[in-house]
Amino acid sequence: MTPASSSDSRTQAPRGLMAFLSRPITLFPPGLSQTPARLLADAALPAPITRLIALVTRRTRLWPREKLDVTRELIAHFRDGIEAGRSPDDLVRDFGVPADAARLIRRAKKRCRPVAWRAMRRTLQAALLFLALVAVVYTIAAVRAFTSHPTIARNYLEELNAPIAKVPDSDRAWPLYRAAYLALPALPKELAADFPNIEPSDPRWPLALDYLAASATSLDLARQATRKPCLGRELTMTPDAELEAHSQFLAGVEPEKAREAVRLIMDRVPIDPNPPLVNLLLPHLGQGRNFARILSLDARAAASVSDNTRATDDLEAMFRLATHMSGDAFLIGGLVELAIHAQTRQTLAQLLRDTPSLFTDEQLASFAHAASRGPSHIALDGEVLWLEDILQRVYSDDGNSDGHLTLDGARLLRSYLTSWPSTAQTDPWHGASDKVRDALEVPFDSLVGASRKETRDLYANMISRAMTYASLAPWNRPDLSPDAEFEQFMSQGGRSRYTLVWLLMPALSNAVWSYDHAAQERDALLVAIACELYKRRFSDYPPSLDALPTSLLSKVPRDVFDGKPLRYTLRDTPRGARPVIYSVGPDRKDDAGRPIANLNNLPPRWMSAQQARAELRGAKAHEIDGDWVLWPPEPRKPKPVDPQ
Repeated sequence: MTPASSSDSRTQAPRGLMAFLSRPITLFPPGLSQTPARLLADAALPAPITRLIALVTRRTRLWPREKLDVTRELIAHFRDGIEAGRSPDDLVRDFGVPADAARLIRRAKKRCRPVAWRAMRRTLQAALLFLALVAVVYTIAAVRAFTSHPTIARNYLEELNAPIAKVPDSDRAWPLYRAAYLALPALPKELAADFPNIEPSDPRWPLALDYLAASATSLDLARQATRKPCLGRELTMTPDAELEAHSQFLAGVEPEKAREAVRLIMDRVPIDPNPPLVNLLLPHLGQGRNFARILSLDARAAASVSDNTRATDDLEAMFRLATHMSGDAFLIGGLVELAIHAQTRQTLAQLLRDTPSLFTDEQLASFAHAASRGPSHIALDGEVLWLEDILQRVYSDDGNSDGHLTLDGARLLRSYLTSWPSTAQTDPWHGASDKVRDALEVPFDSLVGASRKETRDLYANMISRAMTYASLAPWNRPDLSPDAEFEQFMSQGGRSRYTLVWLLMPALSNAVWSYDHAAQERDALLVAIACELYKRRFSDYPPSLDALPTSLLSKVPRDVFDGKPLRYTLRDTPRGARPVIYSVGPDRKDDAGRPIANLNNLPPRWMSAQQARAELRGAKAHEIDGDWVLWPPEPRKPKPVDPQ
């Protein structure tokens, strides 16, 4: 018999090994207390065979029970050979290469193992393969995120300021507003709680008149400012130290402490020729609202002494002031314009209700024209620029308007999140350290999160949907608002991929409803002015709105909730029949002018007929039951006097 060579043994098992492998193998042999070494010692086989069995058994790397079984079988195999008259050397030579024998024995033994073990082994192999793949992908994502940087190519602040810089100094209102604000005295604490809603019957009225007298110079400057064609304030991220100090003084801080606090703020302001738009400062918006409140109080004070000129100047200044607030194309500016416009309409409505003879026909017609010109339509151009500026600071730029999240960008977003509400629900990495976020979050978000183009496209799509939604007549809008669509998309897994859009998307439906709400109140005021002019001409209020000539009202406005003409009725009062102008309200039911119990229960966003029906079936049906009475305005209740 020719000995098998090492090379042959790798392709064909030797006869001795084949004979061994053909023997039945028991998985759980008896005598588990024994060991392979003891079995070999008890077998008393020749030394070459003993060493071979020990080597092969060790190299099989099997379970202890299986090694014991292999040892038994090998002892039996070689003992049969010796009993057949073969020499130990021949048996060892015919057995083949120990390593190959051990490998074949191991393979045969593993095939005998339980199915559950084999399934677990395959699962473990798959898991290890998956982890290896994840490690490779993570490494690639980490290298990509950590080695790339944003390219800040556009200076949006310069672009926004370019048209403002072309405005002549003589046309700029901002220097006058600034001087007016610096001349403003501190508001007495007694007036602050519900300012400017103070009536002549209020015990605090004399104190309010004293405050107006002290504010006379400031109000004169503010009225002059409103006559300028545009605001003319260049946008900046650097605080105005003098204005900041005065703001703190008005808030009750001592002048010296206010100046010291502002000095510390100014020392921390970074110098950046291309600062992020997210840091944009718009102090004129708060100042504009403050002036509107003071002018409202001043107009009512003028009306209380029948000062027609002063009251008219105040109301006209308020209408002009509102238009100065929305010139920056940011939604916040438009909403402040709405607020000032609402303050103006409410003040005019009060005066028209309480002192209808104060204004001439020409003045009322002028107020109607001023009211009809505002508020302006919703604009979201500034929000788009804001997003574009953030994108160029957060993502890389591949030259094709696309890119991925970078480490620098992730850290910038993290700095913004410190001022935004963050919870485990809104931020999966909430509570993790910055180092952990850098090591784990950034590569993960770079890989799983939306790219620069995908983020831009989704944001632009939602803005476009909101503008289309706003352009529709409210009664023709679909039940599902853009906000509801967006919330559905985010709840279905979009939040983890489009986190940036989810953080930055404004409450679009609320904003649209704010404009709808303002337009409805404006329309009611125009109808009320037309009714007052009709009464002056014909001695009585019109029997219906259809009786108003087009010279007084070009067309009857529509009810925002059902698209039909605004409702109108005459109601008997101690002063005679008075008009009531109303909308059917969200319940779409005409209750003959019976008002909703609390106007604060009007929904914060548009409510479709279907949504209203669902609401009416719920426990809070009473909150929308009734009509939205737009005219006359509800009298303000005087503030209780503190006995102390």
